[in-house]
Amino acid sequence: MRRLGLRDCRVRHHGEVARVEVPVEDIARLAGELRADALAAVRRAGFRMVAVDLAGIQSGAFTLPLVEARHG
Repeated sequence: MRRLGLRDCRVRHHGEVARVEVPVEDIARLAGELRADALAAVRRAGFRMVAVDLAGIQSGAFTLPLVEARHG
């Protein structure tokens, strides 16, 4: 992803699915002009499917469900 010019990105592993997080302002670019290259890169890494997180990059998103459960 960084080779594609995405400086702030995160790829989360969900079995055969890679969930890609980028800043909200980069989502359209990822789904548009970078789509084919990003898809190829993620598949080369061994994932079958790619999902783009429309919420954008979220620091600590892995623990979000735990925080929400405690404060919800």
